[in-house]
Amino acid sequence: MTKEAQPGLENVAALILERQRIENWLATLDAKKASTPDNVYRRVRGDYAARLRTITEHLITRHAALKAHVEHLGVRLTQFETEAKRLRDVRAESELRMQVGELSVPDWNVKARECDEGVARLTEAQAVARGSIAQAREILEMVSGQPTGAIPSSTPLPRTSRSVNPDQLASPNGTPRPTPSSAEIAKMNELEFLNSVVGSHPPQTSSDGTPMPNTIELESEGAPDLGESMLDRLNQRTKEGNVQQGDPDSLLKGVGTGKPGSKPSPLAANVTESNPIVLKPQGGPERHKTLKCQECATMNYPTEWYCERCGAELAAV
Repeated sequence: MTKEAQPGLENVAALILERQRIENWLATLDAKKASTPDNVYRRVRGDYAARLRTITEHLITRHAALKAHVEHLGVRLTQFETEAKRLRDVRAESELRMQVGELSVPDWNVKARECDEGVARLTEAQAVARGSIAQAREILEMVSGQPTGAIPSSTPLPRTSRSVNPDQLASPNGTPRPTPSSAEIAKMNELEFLNSVVGSHPPQTSSDGTPMPNTIELESEGAPDLGESMLDRLNQRTKEGNVQQGDPDSLLKGVGTGKPGSKPSPLAANVTESNPIVLKPQGGPERHKTLKCQECATMNYPTEWYCERCGAELAAV
């Protein structure tokens, strides 16, 4: 911060503090208005109001000067940054010339020292300028009552309007109709969708008055329905099978049905680690079943442990 700008900023800060103190006095005075004589209250309040008005006028006259001072500091800060960049470029160029061989090492050291000292001075000047700008902007915010970087919005935000149908607000008898909630609207939409798919036909009733379940009619245009054709074929085959079983002259009579009085064959024994499944080799010598089961009299191979029909354990020969 420059020396000529420092007293001006200090005066502005003192004026701001004085204004805040008078505003606090006025607030305390208003709180004691009920217990204070009217003539004394008006005289003291008039004094404070006059002093506050004078301080405000001084701050307004200094507002333009402070704003110009902030702009001047911004220009100086830009100049400092440009000069520091130029010195860094000069240092890099001198280093390259030294590496090529144009400059000697002592000359390069002198040039580098000059550039480094200049960059250090400019960096310090930049820090001072930034601090002065921040302080001046803070004082401007206190004077104006709002941040300098923010622009107050004077235009109100537009409100979105929604058209309302009068028929929806009133029922046929003249009473206002309640507005449906979002859940009711979603339910109505689902019902409309189902009615569009199924059809809005009235529910059918039986002869005794009980409602019958709704049936969905499938309409096919052109190609026949695949599910319907498969269902027809299955029903037709079932009917044909029933006719063949009931016909005494049918050749398929008794196929798939067990003999009367015969017991179902038991399941084979479970396969365990002690009784693994062994594949019989093909193409070897023919073997004969010489081991007879004591339960069902079925002949088994002599190498088997259990009967291949009833699963009973075979006795060793």
